[in-house]
Amino acid sequence: MKKKRKGSLNEHHRITLGDKVIALLFGVIVCIMFTQVVFRYIFNNSLSWSEELIRFLFVWLTFLGGALAINNKTHIAVEFFIELLPVKYLKYIKIFNLILIITFFASMVVIGWCWVYHSRGLQSSALGLPVNIVLYGALPLTSMLGGWDGIKSLRE
Repeated sequence: MKKKRKGSLNEHHRITLGDKVIALLFGVIVCIMFTQVVFRYIFNNSLSWSEELIRFLFVWLTFLGGALAINNKTHIAVEFFIELLPVKYLKYIKIFNLILIITFFASMVVIGWCWVYHSRGLQSSALGLPVNIVLYGALPLTSMLGGWDGIKSLRE
């Protein structure tokens, strides 16, 4: 008989809008990659825009996944030393950890917006899209999501 893991995703995880967006992005990436392979090997004609679009979508997928992992409390963690502490200190360690996470995300929002501002005017080579918004905009926006989820966790 298979033993269920304590706190597994199957028990407590609801499908959220973030999960749906990530699944949609992943599906679009797979479809574009499949289309590129078909065009390259069957029609002997490569699509010039597909690699760039896949790269942009993958960046957003990665950053959104990181922010969503904060919300779902599924980020990887090394808890060896924390488990050695007395139980009365665990609450304080959790609060300290969340404050560090919120501080990190707040700094990433500021640095990200500076990066977006200073890279204005750049356009992607194949699609001609503004790189500062389409690519670099992922950092401050998803950092705001992660910071908000950290604040919500701190309130709990």
